[in-house]
Amino acid sequence: MTAFAGYLIILRGNLFTIGDRITIGGVRGDVVSLGFMQTTVMEMGQPPGEQGDSPSMWVKGRQPTGRIVRITNDKVFDTPIYNYTREFPFLWEEIQIPVRYQDDRGRVEEILLDVANRQTQQIMADAEPKLDALLAKYHMRDRPDVHPKVFYHLTDNWIALSLRYLSYDNGARPLADRMIGRFSRGWSRRRLDWRREHMRSSKCRRCGSSRCARPANPRLTGLSVSPNVVA
Repeated sequence: MTAFAGYLIILRGNLFTIGDRITIGGVRGDVVSLGFMQTTVMEMGQPPGEQGDSPSMWVKGRQPTGRIVRITNDKVFDTPIYNYTREFPFLWEEIQIPVRYQDDRGRVEEILLDVANRQTQQIMADAEPKLDALLAKYHMRDRPDVHPKVFYHLTDNWIALSLRYLSYDNGARPLADRMIGRFSRGWSRRRLDWRREHMRSSKCRRCGSSRCARPANPRLTGLSVSPNVVA
């Protein structure tokens, strides 16, 4: 009876429906069936920042694991329901990149924002009317910014640059993968241009020619990047 009452709450309260991406009873995934007694979910993986959460997960992103999970509907009385889709089908995601103190942080931020703005242009356009409707329905202190932004965090060994951007509720991992790839190529081009420019203005100490010149400080030509995608 409790499970059936939960089914009525789900319908009456419009908590979720088939196709929504939710978390219920500790299970995260897409709702593939909704019955009188049970909700059936195609389970999804967890980003690195959530890997410690139960149950243990081997897929490091919000993508299907292949497991079908059935949850009794009475869980709506015991646990909060997280809906990734209903009302605002977008998520703010982050990509964290550690940058050495001697690297060109301004250039790194510039490339990150350029890549993010290009990749999320349509997402931002789609999100604006949804955000307007959300603000009209709920009281929110400030209007969230849908544009990409970079935040800095200092550590003992490096500066962590966190790129915050908007993604659809589905497809966050492929989007992050494209952005990291384009950022890496953009930084590689910048490094190559720096080498060429430096070699034009440098001369070899032994022969005086610029042909065999090498950058005076090779540490400045590269960026130690180890992206941590929170997606």
